[in-house]
Amino acid sequence: MITNNRDDAPTPMRIFVRNSKKDFVDSDLVFRVLTQGIKYYSEMFDCKFPFEKYDVIYCPEFRITAMENVGAITFTDAILVPADEADDIIKMRHYQVHLHELAHMWYGDLTSMVWWNDLWLKESFADFLCGISFNEQVYKEDEKTFDSVN
Repeated sequence: MITNNRDDAPTPMRIFVRNSKKDFVDSDLVFRVLTQGIKYYSEMFDCKFPFEKYDVIYCPEFRITAMENVGAITFTDAILVPADEADDIIKMRHYQVHLHELAHMWYGDLTSMVWWNDLWLKESFADFLCGISFNEQVYKEDEKTFDSVN
């Protein structure tokens, strides 16, 4: 388990990952992106982060990229590769998925669709929000990290 020690964290955050993949997690960047995302969404929705904690759980053999749960995201650990194997596009996509799933904390977990035929709307809105939050918050505050993919 990796615990967030950032002073500016709006909620307790942890990362759970198996030991064989632990060295492939840039926890400082994950926590920084999540902190920026939580602040952005809280302001956008005029609603503080609605849950007591936020956990990222990297799972082996998880068949989808990620899935939102109340206060926790399950994530495939296949996205975690050694730094010399991860190009900037893969890194950016990883953090965009974090922001997509984080958006579901407000739009999908706090509120939800009436029936499954509206799933496309929830997912499309999360994609839209992750793009906005990445460009307006994360990239502006951290251009050097993501500069090669701009």
